[in-house]
Amino acid sequence: MQELLARRRNGILLGVLVFLQVLMVGQQIQDRPIDARLRYWSSALFMPLQRAGQWGLSGLSSVWSGYFWLVGAAAENRQLDAEVSRLRLENHYLQQQVVHVSARAGLDEFRASLASRTLPAKVIARGPSRNAREVFLDRGREHGIQPGMAVVVPAGIVGKVAAAYGAASMVVLLSDAEAGAGVVLGRSGAPGVLRGTNGVLSRLDYVPPYVGVAVGEQVYTSGLDGVFPPGMPVGEVASVETTPEMHTIAVSFHADLDRVREVAVVLQTEHEALPDSVRRTLARLPGPPETEAEGELRAGGSLDGPADRIKRTYESVLQAQRKTIGLLSGRPPNFSAAADSLRGARGEISGAPGEAE
Repeated sequence: MQELLARRRNGILLGVLVFLQVLMVGQQIQDRPIDARLRYWSSALFMPLQRAGQWGLSGLSSVWSGYFWLVGAAAENRQLDAEVSRLRLENHYLQQQVVHVSARAGLDEFRASLASRTLPAKVIARGPSRNAREVFLDRGREHGIQPGMAVVVPAGIVGKVAAAYGAASMVVLLSDAEAGAGVVLGRSGAPGVLRGTNGVLSRLDYVPPYVGVAVGEQVYTSGLDGVFPPGMPVGEVASVETTPEMHTIAVSFHADLDRVREVAVVLQTEHEALPDSVRRTLARLPGPPETEAEGELRAGGSLDGPADRIKRTYESVLQAQRKTIGLLSGRPPNFSAAADSLRGARGEISGAPGEAE
């Protein structure tokens, strides 16, 4: 018997455990189950440990995902940010280059259409104050620029070179109160003097009051100032106030003088072609009445009076001394050697025989 129990011990033990399990299930069905009590106390006992383990695992996961796992992603983000900044700067530079190339192409086309010899230049700086009406160019004496040369753009005239240095020059804009230019009205052909006002508009002076001036009338350079080539656009009449004594005319510039970047310096002035409307207007203007002397010349005669002798005397003295009238530099010509002949010719003109030889 004992040998049988020893051989069947495992099977008997399993049967006992199954029986106990069946009893416990039955007890759970009838009343509050023992298994439920065991689960309750085991949960209450192991809940703090479970929460601590969950908190630890969550922190470890956050550290892993926020540092170890994303350490490469953060470096990649910094690299991408630097690349985006570089591309933005490059895009801005390329946009500026496009504007520069477009402006230079327009300036080259404009220079090719001019009869005057010009030099391209770039504005590199402006005056020290906001109200300064001057700009600085990247061309100077070593490029052939001299004070007094005109500065123009395709839209119109800009100003005049006030000072030239080695590799730079200073230009006074036409809007400066001390600047001016000889101009002509496009409709009537009447000449005038354009003067700056330190503002957006300029003032047109010395237009005769009997000349009709209309708002919107175009204004061109006349070339009488010896600086700007004749026939270049300047602006248009913005307002006109007329009195019996004078005109008060305001002119707006075609060129935006505060934003010029690419300019052309006129090295050698040649007469530019006036617009067809101006030429037709000038052709319709009546000429001065023909004098008796001009009629005699047209008939084939000669005119050699005292005034002509005075003119020839002055011209011969200037040619002998290699002088030119109108230049401020150098010493003035000496006419003392021709005083006797000039005095005699003047006496003939005034009718005073005592002054003649």
